Amino acid sequence: MHSKRKWRPAIVRSSLTVIAGLVTGVMAVAGWGAWHALDRHATVPPPGPVQWQDAHHARAVLAQYRANL
Repeated sequence: MHSKRKWRPAIVRSSLTVIAGLVTGVMAVAGWGAWHALDRHATVPPPGPVQWQDAHHARAVLAQYRANL
């Protein structure tokens, strides 16, 4: 019994495989670049004195937000 799929020469099949591999590689690099650009890792705080009033304000805003939930 023959396959229903159309027969293609080896050069066409190999070039399609190469193209699929290249597309996969480009997508992987693009995904890594996007992940790296949106890096959410912890960062070092800027040098200088700590702005305590900003911290207290942030805590108050967070408490207000939680109260409104």
